[in-house]
Amino acid sequence: MKKANVIVLTIILSIIFLGIEIIIVRKAAQYEPKRSVVYAGVNIKAGEIIREEMLEEKETGISNIHEQSFRSKDEIIGKKAEAELFEGEMVLLFLLL
Repeated sequence: MKKANVIVLTIILSIIFLGIEIIIVRKAAQYEPKRSVVYAGVNIKAGEIIREEMLEEKETGISNIHEQSFRSKDEIIGKKAEAELFEGEMVLLFLLL
């Protein structure tokens, strides 16, 4: 009888641990690291000097970050927009003078 109880307990614990492992793996697969990226907070016209209040920083998944994007507002403030930037658009290096 003891042997049967041990086998049943082993099977039950195996099922529980398998379920926990499946949950952990699914959550890990959905995880994507994020970084702060600068976006236009308002529409910015071409030739306009960029001020801090025109910008906003947002956490963005790294798969959606352009290689020419800016990580900090300080890198952009005082530069001139070469092209029109629309509200919510990621600010990229080639769009500035």
